[in-house]
Amino acid sequence: MDVTEETVSVRSPRITTRILLADDHEIIREGLRSVLETRKDWEIVGEATNGREAVKKVGEVKPVSPE
Repeated sequence: MDVTEETVSVRSPRITTRILLADDHEIIREGLRSVLETRKDWEIVGEATNGREAVKKVGEVKPVSPE
C-alpha cells in the first residue's frame, strides 16, 4: 500500500505589533530599539522621553495593533 502525505500550508494574515518606546534615558531607548527591531512582526512607531510625552504621542502614532 502506497501512502502519500500532503502538506497544506495555511497562511494567516500577518499582524504587526506597533510599539511606542518611552524612557527618559536615550541609551535605554536605543538599546530597546536595537533589540526590538530584530523582530519582523514588531514596528517601533515612536519614542517619548517621559510619560506625558508618551500619552501625547499615542494619539499621534497610534501604536495599538488593529484587532
